[in-house]
Amino acid sequence: SICEMKCPSAELSRAIDLVRPKTDEEMDVAAVETGRVGPRVPLRPIHCREGRLEYEDGGEVALWGVNLQTALFWEYMARMRRCDIPLDIDALKRIADQNIDEMRQLDVGVIRMHLCPADFTDADGNLKDTIFLEMLDYSIAKCRENGIYVYLTLLNEMGAGYLQDSFITARDADGRQIERKTWIVDSDT
Repeated sequence: SICEMKCPSAELSRAIDLVRPKTDEEMDVAAVETGRVGPRVPLRPIHCREGRLEYEDGGEVALWGVNLQTALFWEYMARMRRCDIPLDIDALKRIADQNIDEMRQLDVGVIRMHLCPADFTDADGNLKDTIFLEMLDYSIAKCRENGIYVYLTLLNEMGAGYLQDSFITARDADGRQIERKTWIVDSDT
């Protein structure tokens, strides 16, 4: 249940004041310090120590990033197909190249890629050579060439996978098969 706090702590009161809209105040944009956290450095190992991401020298990791999803069948079916983009490796690579180039121009430091195992695994969980596995490999290589870290979200079942017989295809928490959306892929749809 929700109830009014009679005496919030000083810290909580300050936090609430900071996020409360200030309709009668203007922000002096020129007074706001801007700039990068630090100079861009080549890719290097990152470790998690006590819940904090650090470089090997102990420096805290501060990255700015976005999602990149050209390696997803779901993304293709929900968005790219509607734009008449063919399910073709060259077309998907061109899109990835454009996206990564734009991200590099924006000084993106990390890209999160959602991966649906049903796009490139069989019923036993083995890798299968598919267009989406090739796009994953291609996208990671292009990010590395451009000095961009890649964060993989490996189990992301979107209710539609490229391989209908994948081990993860639409299962509930107990591993039972559940109904899923069926996509038809051909040039007439």
